[in-house]
Amino acid sequence: MTPLAASRPVLELIDVVREYGESSPVRALDGVTLTVRRGEWVAIVGPSGSGKSTLLNLMGALDTPTSGVVRIDGHDVAGRDDDALSALRGHTLGFVFQSFHLLPRLSAVDNVAAALLYRGIGAARRRERAVEALRRVGLGARLRHRPAQLSGGECQRVAIARAIVGEPALVLADEPTGNLDSRTGAEIMDLFAALHADGVTLVLITHDDAVARAAARRIVLRDGRATSPPNVVPPDVVPLDVVPLDVAPPDVAPPDGGRARGQAGT
Repeated sequence: MTPLAASRPVLELIDVVREYGESSPVRALDGVTLTVRRGEWVAIVGPSGSGKSTLLNLMGALDTPTSGVVRIDGHDVAGRDDDALSALRGHTLGFVFQSFHLLPRLSAVDNVAAALLYRGIGAARRRERAVEALRRVGLGARLRHRPAQLSGGECQRVAIARAIVGEPALVLADEPTGNLDSRTGAEIMDLFAALHADGVTLVLITHDDAVARAAARRIVLRDGRATSPPNVVPPDVVPLDVVPLDVAPPDVAPPDGGRARGQAGT
């Protein structure tokens, strides 16, 4: 057994179903089972309408399943109220979004420090950690710049710094290169690779199989089902049903229209 296979799961979904509506429910996820272990970098790829957004909401404790089990760093999300789910997110997860979700009136360092507001950390220490995180992503010279003064790639680096400043068990990245040109997107992927090499556990959601190839493991979503095996496979054991990283699904959807950089989130 490899060290990765023996490591503790950070994320577990067991036979997860998510339906919307009551009279004629629509099933967005249909029996999804997957495990992400500490230190992994996993890409979840699929066309528009495959269930990626629904899956992200469940993995990020932004929603709860209709049935099945979701555990985040060992904590079952079932039965938790909004406050408990918010606390779980704040202490366990980091988020990176396509549209950055930066607060436009705050500087880069204040945007990052804001992620620690509910951690019981004093203001001076919050700022110190925010500066450390921004330097880690290559923005040590942009600490006082506001989002409107930064490029799209720099805004995404601020968002990544905000995601990692609390040293979360898991970072979830939703289409992190979707608003960027190809060169800047490649730079952001290089940054993710460096963070992963430094021990950060990553799950990247994308419609772009070329982006997904950067991850060590890929899960394909189609019609609400995970169609590639979710388990860690030692490099010397490759079952026949594993989807190779060099085989791309032919019908991935084109990227969504971009949104304004530095856009504030809700």
